[in-house]
Amino acid sequence: MADGKGHGLMTRVVFKSLPKWEQKIWKSEKQNLEEIYCMYGDSYFGDKKEEAAPYMEMPNGNTPMVPWQYRFFKKTAPGKDFCICGYYKLARKVFEYYISKIVESLKMSKISDSAKFAGVLAHFIEDSGCPSHSIGVDLGIDMEIIKLLLPTKNKEKQLMQFHNILEGEYEKFSLKRYKPKLLGLNAKESSFNLLERFTDMLENSVKQILPMVEAFYKDDYKTLKKHLTEAGKFSSQVLADAFHTAFCIAYQKFEEKEKKELERVKVNRLTPYRWTGWAPYPYFYPVIRNSNMSLDKGFKPVPLRLNIDGKIKEFKEGFGLGAPFEITYLLPKGVYKKFHSYIALHSDLGKGGEIIFKVKINDRVVFNSGVIRDDKAREIEIKIENGEKFSLITQPTKNSFGKFGNQAIWAEPILIK
Repeated sequence: MADGKGHGLMTRVVFKSLPKWEQKIWKSEKQNLEEIYCMYGDSYFGDKKEEAAPYMEMPNGNTPMVPWQYRFFKKTAPGKDFCICGYYKLARKVFEYYISKIVESLKMSKISDSAKFAGVLAHFIEDSGCPSHSIGVDLGIDMEIIKLLLPTKNKEKQLMQFHNILEGEYEKFSLKRYKPKLLGLNAKESSFNLLERFTDMLENSVKQILPMVEAFYKDDYKTLKKHLTEAGKFSSQVLADAFHTAFCIAYQKFEEKEKKELERVKVNRLTPYRWTGWAPYPYFYPVIRNSNMSLDKGFKPVPLRLNIDGKIKEFKEGFGLGAPFEITYLLPKGVYKKFHSYIALHSDLGKGGEIIFKVKINDRVVFNSGVIRDDKAREIEIKIENGEKFSLITQPTKNSFGKFGNQAIWAEPILIK
């Protein structure tokens, strides 16, 4: 953010969106939260470091405001290349720590401390959701890649710092019709689900960048501000979810409907921590999250189709992948008890394929399908209690390595409490 105006606006909007009983608890700290605490992320590096330090510094000595990348690729050996979500571990640690500290402070009736920890969390989410930060700090500093993607003949504008331009002034907005969502029943589960809201937020903010730059080239500051505000509104919703969740955990106030919605999680909608990078044809540059399609020989998406008891069924939830391929998630320990899915070769694209499906928990194989050569779907349910590192693997046989028919499908993959 360019200054405290954006942070103050969003924090104020979030406060007003909280249920009345939560607002009442923070009433005495409302102004401080909106004007001082949400700026600890910046003032820590200035003249208020001593005041902000107890709330900014985490147990590992770091602050939440460390550089992160959206994604990075590592090349180790043929078939071993992989991608990593660059903000995954940082964000999870930040979310778990600050939700825990807010909850702990509220339980001990240390209302001022709870608001100060909340202010640091607010700054982290609000900053990360600003378009100029949303693709990662390394690229966000000068936005040179954006200038190359969308150049202009106006040399004066081309030389300006896009970072500042993309974090300008917000329109006034509210979350009047938004009801904050419960993210978990404890800090670990909440950080896991908050990461998904955080990823949604980043994706939404990245979408605003090119329209904002185009508006800047045209001196259309009304449109530029509109897109910035759209990003800010989404970030505020994510922060509202985090605050609401902390209150619910601290005072053990949960609506049954909210608790029920947390009982099942669709794995294909989760952000993977690590996944195969240079995958087999046609999955050279695989998209994992919310990618519920297989690919044909022309790289065109094809719906997920499996043979279920002799009938072809189309699935809207799941993965279409080649082999070898591995996806890894970091689960909150002790939250989910089972993993359920249908597995098979694609009913159309999987002709001639020959693969093995595996599931690993903490690097130990807990499921091995054996060699699958047909499209008849198997329904699997696996115990994953106390699992943290959770991996889904498709492996080719010696005979099928490199074949297009290795079109594996994990259909309706679900984590169950």
